[in-house]
Amino acid sequence: MHARTWFEDPRSILKRHGFAPKKSWGQNFLISPAVIEKIAAACVDQPGRHVLEIGAGVGPLTAALLHMGADVTAIERDPDMQAVLRAEFASRDNFRLEAADAATFDYAGHLALSPGVIAGNLPYQITGRILRRVTESTQQWLRAVFMVQREVAERMTALPHTPQRGAMTVLLDARCHVRTLFSLPPTVFFPPPKVRSAVVLLEPRQEMRCSDALFPLFERVVKAAFSTRRKTLRNALRNGNLGDAHQVLQVLQRAGISPEARAEELDTAQFVSLAQAAETVLHGEAHSRS
Repeated sequence: MHARTWFEDPRSILKRHGFAPKKSWGQNFLISPAVIEKIAAACVDQPGRHVLEIGAGVGPLTAALLHMGADVTAIERDPDMQAVLRAEFASRDNFRLEAADAATFDYAGHLALSPGVIAGNLPYQITGRILRRVTESTQQWLRAVFMVQREVAERMTALPHTPQRGAMTVLLDARCHVRTLFSLPPTVFFPPPKVRSAVVLLEPRQEMRCSDALFPLFERVVKAAFSTRRKTLRNALRNGNLGDAHQVLQVLQRAGISPEARAEELDTAQFVSLAQAAETVLHGEAHSRS
């Protein structure tokens, strides 16, 4: 095995700085250099690639990205971890630290001048919020490489007619190609989590399945459809304030979808058709009354 001169075990870094992982923050640090290299390789396709790293922690992935020649901007909200990152990497010309919360970070603004790759280990509690903010700015990034809990990866990539399929699946698929690269056992982290993890790759679609103008209504339709999974679309859409019983039937008829179908049976294109039909039925009636 070749010597990994860039790698230092996060446990040694924590000990040197007098810190410990914060359970309340969901901090689990990668300690396998082989796994870290695989993730970094998925991010850096050429020297000088700009990588925006979410939740850098003590910097195990940061070190690998820098070693591969990436230009790294690390987002970290924990003041203790910020102190470690400054001490370890501040002297590097290709490293910058953003003391910020990844759930509210302005990805579009940051990447507007320097499009690149987004990477990181997403905390379970705010995975959905981060994915939403990231996918709002798909024009600014080339791909995203995220570590998530395996059950989240399964939801992100679920096919129609599977129980894992949900609103997250459809909303992501409308804007990105999503696939799982590999799974990670708890033993590659410190401390080891109680769940398995996976690394997923998101690549923006060249042509979005849903236009930006239609997306707010598309999102309403998708969330309403999955809010009561056991209900038929006829009832779920009505409960989601997407019209009265007559209007909902019109929407479904115009989209060519059975009122008795359930949300997990539909593919993304059918949800787009539903949103387009809802726009015609609801907005068309509003215009005719005005």
